[in-house]
Amino acid sequence: MEMEISTRAPEPTSTPLQDIRAIFFDLDDTLCAYWEAARKGLEIAFAEFAPRQWSVDDMIAKWAEAFRPFSKSIKESDWYPDYLKSGEPTRTEQMRRTLELCGVTDSSLAARLSERYAEARDQNLRLFPDAVAVLRVFAGTTCWD
Repeated sequence: MEMEISTRAPEPTSTPLQDIRAIFFDLDDTLCAYWEAARKGLEIAFAEFAPRQWSVDDMIAKWAEAFRPFSKSIKESDWYPDYLKSGEPTRTEQMRRTLELCGVTDSSLAARLSERYAEARDQNLRLFPDAVAVLRVFAGTTCWD
């Protein structure tokens, strides 16, 4: 059986540019260095609230250990609808699971860690050097004029 290979470009199936009214940018790792801010947020939260017998680096390692399986299961779990509305419930659950790996069962501590982490992470977000320039190019302009 012989397979025919086409050399023609496929017909466009996307929306014509003149029909586009807005462009949404994903914030994390598109406009800003999200993981750097997240890491700093974890360091600050764990430095302030981690159980005394655990170092900040140990807590970050436990956080990563808890994160790997939890992050993979979120879309297939009951957590997903809440996650789409707000990161708070899953962020707090992530901290609860981290503490559990450390032998600590304390939901109020998990909530404090989650809140402090989110606050410190957001305070440490920094735009990529070209982000503002790119956004200014798009602001009030159309690419089809």
